[in-house]
Amino acid sequence: MGQTFDISVRVSRSDERGYSDKNQESAARKLIEQRGARVGIVLVEKNVSGGTVAERRGIEKLVQRIVEAYKQHAEQTGTQRSR
Repeated sequence: MGQTFDISVRVSRSDERGYSDKNQESAARKLIEQRGARVGIVLVEKNVSGGTVAERRGIEKLVQRIVEAYKQHAEQTGTQRSR
């Protein structure tokens, strides 16, 4: 089973410099494909400030996926760390 990478795209306002949500997603997809991996969740946030609390943004879902993947890896490898 290959790796899966999620994509998070955010544009806080209309940007004329080429950093559109479509350009960001396309670049991320290209990089993932070049590495022989799969695309997982694609989160697109338009008109959202990076300073907005994660719980109010869709990015919280991606954070939870990272936490769950870490827990699974730790259980499989016995490398769970105590805090």
